[in-house]
Amino acid sequence: MLQTCEIRWFFSEPPVDLDRILSDHTEVQERTDWYILPANAECGVKLREGSLEMKLRCASYGERNFCDLVGYLEIWKKWSLVFGDVEAAPSLEELAGTGWLDVDKKRYLQRFHVDGERVSVASERPLNGCEFEVTELMVEGHPHWTVGFEAVGELIKLESNLATVCQHIATRQAFRQPFTRDNSYGYAQWLAQR
Repeated sequence: MLQTCEIRWFFSEPPVDLDRILSDHTEVQERTDWYILPANAECGVKLREGSLEMKLRCASYGERNFCDLVGYLEIWKKWSLVFGDVEAAPSLEELAGTGWLDVDKKRYLQRFHVDGERVSVASERPLNGCEFEVTELMVEGHPHWTVGFEAVGELIKLESNLATVCQHIATRQAFRQPFTRDNSYGYAQWLAQR
């Protein structure tokens, strides 16, 4: 089980200048995730690269403003069940035939260690820090974008870790659109609204 503190926004057009926000430590991932429908805003279930993942929202800290990025801060718990045998996982035909939604993703990911006010690059998910992502989504032939910050560490440090990395990213002045509470929610709520 992994516990995270997250803030996320969704857009219909690219919300950032990728040339300004990306750096040489950006990891680019491309994959298709399958989400169970109907979705529940409090709980997301998806199949990702041979594992079944469940994510529960266990707390909402309300609206926050980090460097003019206004959104809802939430605590999530995640569990993952890895299929040991590829044949044990459902086929794409089975998923499509039972109402699961495929979401193609191109994800630009940066990871950071946080030590007080100091931020340093991490090559893997840090024990105490925050991940920043910009993801292009393709759903039923329509493009969407999401930007998110996901902090990890001790519960007492999660919000501070997230705020520190928001400040670090905001200095790049790469945001093209307003980040407001109106488009701030988790994947589960975004899917539930569809």
